[in-house]
Amino acid sequence: MNSGIYQLLIWVRQEIIFSHRKLGSVNIQPGYYYYTGRSKRNLMQRITRHIRKTNKSFHWHIDYLLQSPEAKIILIKIFRTKNSEECKINIDTLKRHNGIVPVQKFGSSDCNRCPSHLIKVTS
Repeated sequence: MNSGIYQLLIWVRQEIIFSHRKLGSVNIQPGYYYYTGRSKRNLMQRITRHIRKTNKSFHWHIDYLLQSPEAKIILIKIFRTKNSEECKINIDTLKRHNGIVPVQKFGSSDCNRCPSHLIKVTS
């Protein structure tokens, strides 16, 4: 599969604070988070890049979170569906896990349907 939608379940062990030029100061509290992403090509390379902690430039919002030693990917889901389903999967995850949006527009700066593609799990 060369393209598709993926979700990362991330465990944040301790508070993470970082600065982003567009998002400003970002504060991520301990807990479990889902990040929903899409790759139009090279899906497995994208996921491998997310897993890697070193030797990468910061391109996406998620790079800033995942570079922290306090953040660990514990599950990867790949959806065999149309790329247009990214927002539906993200919103369904938000509802299913009684999620909250920790940072507006995180991972969704080019999306008009979702408040964020990073969701904190509360149930």
